[in-house]
Amino acid sequence: MCSSDLDHLRKGLQANCGEPEIRKLYQLLAQGPPKGELPEHWYVVANDLMEQLRLRDPDPQRFSSKMLGLMHDFHQPPVLRDYAVQHLSTWINPRPSQATRSTVVPSPDISAKVLQSLVAAAIDPALEQSTIPGTTLMMFVDIARTPGGRVDCSAAITR
Repeated sequence: MCSSDLDHLRKGLQANCGEPEIRKLYQLLAQGPPKGELPEHWYVVANDLMEQLRLRDPDPQRFSSKMLGLMHDFHQPPVLRDYAVQHLSTWINPRPSQATRSTVVPSPDISAKVLQSLVAAAIDPALEQSTIPGTTLMMFVDIARTPGGRVDCSAAITR
């Protein structure tokens, strides 16, 4: 797949995103950038793919599991791992301007599991040389400051 194919895919997803397209997006994210792709371009494309998945994947368990998997995948570039943290945070606790009708709302159980995973990532010694703990802490601040947010992260932090 080349840059023009990726750009075509990005544009097409905004209009149509069924189960085959969703599976393809997860596959693309797991594979990483196509050969010869500039990292900066891939980061933009991957962030767009994650956004489409956040907005359109009807399976909250799959979305949380795939994004947490990306966050912990040491073969992925740090930028993409940070994006996974950001999309998880936005997904479990969107600002009013970010919530759309197409967004599948995670259950309280899934939200709690995501929060626990983010807390664990913030203090995981294996991640201390990465940007993940800092990004995770910034997401907790963002969650705590979101007016009318639907997630209380205090319970996850005190465990």
